[in-house]
Amino acid sequence: MKNKILIFNLAIITLSLLTVFFSGITLNKNSHRAEAEAEVKTLTEAYKSTYDENNIDKMFENAPDGVRLTVINDKGEVVKDTDGEITENHLGREEIIAAIGGNPKVVVRYSNSLKKDMVYYALKAERTDGDYDFIRVAIPVADVDGYVKSTIPTLIYVLIAAIFICYIASILMTSSLVKPIKDVKDKITAVKNGDYSVKIPASGDEEVNTMLSEINEKGLGLFHTFPTNERTNYTLCYDIDLIRNKKKTLLNHKLTPLAFTSNGQVWIALCAISPSAHKESGHVLMLHTNGTYYEYDLLCHDWGKKEIKRLNETEQEILLLSARGYTVEEIAKQICKSVNTIKTTKRNLFKRFETESIMNTWVDIMNRRQI
Repeated sequence: MKNKILIFNLAIITLSLLTVFFSGITLNKNSHRAEAEAEVKTLTEAYKSTYDENNIDKMFENAPDGVRLTVINDKGEVVKDTDGEITENHLGREEIIAAIGGNPKVVVRYSNSLKKDMVYYALKAERTDGDYDFIRVAIPVADVDGYVKSTIPTLIYVLIAAIFICYIASILMTSSLVKPIKDVKDKITAVKNGDYSVKIPASGDEEVNTMLSEINEKGLGLFHTFPTNERTNYTLCYDIDLIRNKKKTLLNHKLTPLAFTSNGQVWIALCAISPSAHKESGHVLMLHTNGTYYEYDLLCHDWGKKEIKRLNETEQEILLLSARGYTVEEIAKQICKSVNTIKTTKRNLFKRFETESIMNTWVDIMNRRQI
């Protein structure tokens, strides 16, 4: 499984890097081509602004290396060219036609005289006699592509380094993903083989998991202090948040052991979940069928033994009639008590069970088995 995940991750990463690599080459080439086009335009504009048909030789003396400069008259005849005498008429060339029409444009074309692709741009330049010539500047495409090709080895080295780094990162990431699964698998196997001391890690909210771990550890620890034949008479009861889709629902969870292993470990247990009567998690109790219980203090991390205080007859009647929808006045009349007595009893019950309503009080009483 680990190898499959690793291969899959590496394939995705490599494909992504190759896509970025070739996209980078294309963008680099387009960018440099745009720079070349801007350069021929700038040079042509510069030559046009200083053009003097009587001093052409001086203009050619200052032509940069690698740049082809051409002066063409209005009949398409080449007056002068940096690459020597040209006899072919240029009036039909695309860049000349564009200049004549007043919409000059950059043209990439194969040069028959130079035997290579060139980037051309031409402009009309006025003569002193009122006619005009054409100033044309060209740069070899090889210079553009050559620059791009010169950067490819560097990009390849960067690509190889990136793939290697991603490979190492993928190994580490895959290990971190597989390790928890393997740990759970190993622990489940241990349980199947009779080792019930292992703990399978929970997931979700860290605070909830910490509380659950403590409750399970302390609860099982208290179970083991009881005689084996008495342990089925106890129920571990607590309130815990159930987190689903980032929403919390407070539930009451009861755990009653039904069967044990030969060494006294809980083997089979009955779990019951119901709505909690409280607003906060906690309220950890170890209830016994004989009316006693232990309460766990999450701050002091210790159990304390207590006696269940049963509801008296008046409390039971008030709760029962309240649950049926009777008002305080109706309850007072029904059981022959004063209204103040009814109100005081209800306040004391809410305080005693840490609840705020009759319904929640009933739920907590049922959870604690106090009726």
